[in-house]
Amino acid sequence: MNPVILAQRIESLEKKAEQGAPELKAELESLRAIAQGISNKNIPVEDLNRISAPSFEAVLEELLDRKEVELVLELTRLKLDKEKRKLLNKARHRLKSRGVEIPEEVAGQKVTFPSRILKEWAMASPVMLLTGEQLLYYFASGTMGTNFLISHLHPEQGIVEAKIFHLNESQARKIVSNFKVGKEIKISAVEIPREHFLQRVEGAKGKSGNSQPRTEVASFLEKFQIRGSEAKDSEPPVFKLVDREKVESNPALIHKTDLLLEHLFFSTWAFDPETLTDCRRELDQARHSPIQLSEGQIRGRMQAIFEKHTEIGLSKNQERIKSSLLENAYLLALTGETELAEAALKLTLSLEDKNLSRDFFKKILLRSFPETEKVLGKKSDGIIIPGR
Repeated sequence: MNPVILAQRIESLEKKAEQGAPELKAELESLRAIAQGISNKNIPVEDLNRISAPSFEAVLEELLDRKEVELVLELTRLKLDKEKRKLLNKARHRLKSRGVEIPEEVAGQKVTFPSRILKEWAMASPVMLLTGEQLLYYFASGTMGTNFLISHLHPEQGIVEAKIFHLNESQARKIVSNFKVGKEIKISAVEIPREHFLQRVEGAKGKSGNSQPRTEVASFLEKFQIRGSEAKDSEPPVFKLVDREKVESNPALIHKTDLLLEHLFFSTWAFDPETLTDCRRELDQARHSPIQLSEGQIRGRMQAIFEKHTEIGLSKNQERIKSSLLENAYLLALTGETELAEAALKLTLSLEDKNLSRDFFKKILLRSFPETEKVLGKKSDGIIIPGR
């Protein structure tokens, strides 16, 4: 009887699962991941530990059939249960009989299997002004398996949440591309350098009061021996991609900031809930004033309300706004949208001058109150409401 190789084992488990053995589905998923890993010369260790001995034997037969001697030797360095170790020893003897030299392990000596990354990438979602939060993603595939990290960062609370998934690359990218804010706004992330990912995470770790997500991230980085450089840049990374002097000396850039309002990176931007609540209350009072006002007077009062709460919102959130603008400008520069990156930087550098920055943020505030368009009128006052 010929040994069962991997494809046959997968087919056999599929039939059994269809015939009423749902408990086999998890093993099936692991076997499929291992089959893919063999093709990529990268067997996921976690999946090896999840499969049964007969399935592990099928994996060994597949490796021997393909003459994947190096992968078999790598398996000998892993910590496996007694039954799988026995099957692996048989495979080792078969290789020896073919003339393959296999070093013997020294009794009592712990053989380490250093992690090695074969493929990796990092991504970041744009920062959202509403909370100043951002999602960072890190995918790593190597000799320690395939892992996908999602870390949720908050400007004051640090790492709010961290999740690690054992997914292949296509599944990881699908999660990133399908991320939505609310129920409608889809925001895809931008691929970023590893160093920027590490700097963002390190900065957030120092603020984290919740130890669990901080530990999750640290464990992930340690497992794959991911370390950033010791030196920290004093200047935001966007200035490596965009000429600061050019931005500072070009006054026309401030007039291009309206383009940011319609960009996906700024589609979720809004002021903090407290500012929105106070603004809404005063707008309602203006609409339902016991004193009879003309349409022009109501419009004037509403304009004054927006002016007031824009200034309040800017004052309360200025540091958060500044860091958010710098991060989104960097992501824009990475995607080649240099003009928008320059506009975002001009806005950042103009925050101290409320006359320059107020108009942009008044429009940000206004779009949280689309019903006011009926009173203010889109064309008459020149206020832009994105999406209209």
